[in-house]
Amino acid sequence: MDPRSHVVVEANGKLIPWLTENRKRNQCGFHIVHGMLSSSSNGTFYIHDEILDGSAVKRTDAGAPVMSVNVPVYTVDQIESQYGIRFSAAIMDIEGGELAFIEENAEFLRRIDLLIIELHRPVIGEGVARATSILHEQEFINVESIGDSQVWVKASRLGIAAPRVVGSPTRVDDLPSVAAVGSNEVAWDGIDGLHVSQAANDSSKFEVAPMQLIAAEAEGRHRLGIRFALAGGADLCRVAAIVRPKIATRVYLEVRDGSSTDYGIATYDLRTMSCIRVGGDLVDAGVDAAEEGWVKIWCELKCSARSAAAYVGLASPAGEVSYRGDGRSGCDFLRFKIEP
Repeated sequence: MDPRSHVVVEANGKLIPWLTENRKRNQCGFHIVHGMLSSSSNGTFYIHDEILDGSAVKRTDAGAPVMSVNVPVYTVDQIESQYGIRFSAAIMDIEGGELAFIEENAEFLRRIDLLIIELHRPVIGEGVARATSILHEQEFINVESIGDSQVWVKASRLGIAAPRVVGSPTRVDDLPSVAAVGSNEVAWDGIDGLHVSQAANDSSKFEVAPMQLIAAEAEGRHRLGIRFALAGGADLCRVAAIVRPKIATRVYLEVRDGSSTDYGIATYDLRTMSCIRVGGDLVDAGVDAAEEGWVKIWCELKCSARSAAAYVGLASPAGEVSYRGDGRSGCDFLRFKIEP
């Protein structure tokens, strides 16, 4: 609403003319500050041959720096005071300095709604885990990742109450009884890294009460599976799961037959209603809209055996099937559907 409520801080003086020209060409109103944000730095900044590789951290992945310079140092409070702005968002690409900024600015992170950040793993290494841990502590939710760039949003910004962190993963013995799927007799095949609870049944159309699947704070896969017998004579099986996003928007389906020779996995984006990745021996996969905000994800697999197993799982925002859960993100799960 006010283009002037935007400040760009850049330590590399050689980039200032480019920022100025960019502002002019795009008719923007942002202020430009030459310097760096820190409460501990002495202002040393390393410049490399590649103009975009400059950092307050001595990078080894970008080769030896050409030179080091000293630049003015500001705190967030000083920038806000100078321009009379109370920031609600931060966009950060500072070539390895992001961990130090996150560690130093807990109060600032506590009050902003949006953080778009590139985490430079080759520079900060294990510091990536430390940075993401702090962001989780500040009640951010990672809603999108492309490469090393990530979007973190406060739960309140998403229009939802910040859910509590769930406890340990649920055991198979603690799951509710599994109902028959059509004419197929089924049983639970296993559960990994999920906290399962009963979700609100907000429709009289569904005989089965929905379950809420949350990725527990555990490393690995976060999935729930059933085993079933195929109808006689069928060699192609279609498995579907009826789900509804609840913070998490990326889910997957895994299917394998009893011989373990036939296997496939498909990953879906519930936000865009699309299948984004297909692997293994799957013949086809897709997404269909279901009733009242529910989504039907499905895949087809040729089977060599009369028995099979299917899993519905939560993928990370980057689409990974194995990762550390945050104890918050999940989806509602209604039921499996199996069709020959």
